[in-house]
Amino acid sequence: MAHEHKKVYQQSYEYAEKHGEAELYRESDWLNHKCLKAIDAAVSASNYDVNYYDLESAAKFVLGVYGAERLNMILASVICNGELDGRYSDSNKSWARGVQLPDRAEFYPQSHPYVLNGFIDYAREAQKESVLDRLGKSGKAAKQPKKELDKEKDMPKKRRGGEMI
Repeated sequence: MAHEHKKVYQQSYEYAEKHGEAELYRESDWLNHKCLKAIDAAVSASNYDVNYYDLESAAKFVLGVYGAERLNMILASVICNGELDGRYSDSNKSWARGVQLPDRAEFYPQSHPYVLNGFIDYAREAQKESVLDRLGKSGKAAKQPKKELDKEKDMPKKRRGGEMI
């Protein structure tokens, strides 16, 4: 899954074609759409009872598979495309305005905006925790081994009444 942590290609297709980088553009675009689908799938799979979600696990899973840069770009794009939607918090809207987005960044998830707002909260918190863990007590970055996630094993599973199905 390491290939999914590739940098987001920020340039337009015209630029990529002119500079011999069209394949990088296409690969990044493909990964962007996979990430969007993974967000929807993780949110859906985290729904364990009517109106109850394990969004923290869902956010950590997608973050682990696609990395912070791509996840942030997708989530910020979703918020910026729905800037007037009152179901996204002001905090998340402010955060989204600070994320660098490629010109073509228009993503529209299937997840409900209110639920997605909670997912975004947890994704942002997980990234803060990750940075603090890497810094440790010394304030210097410590190397952490990369953990490979098994999509089948680590994907949040639906639960009913607290029981895994």
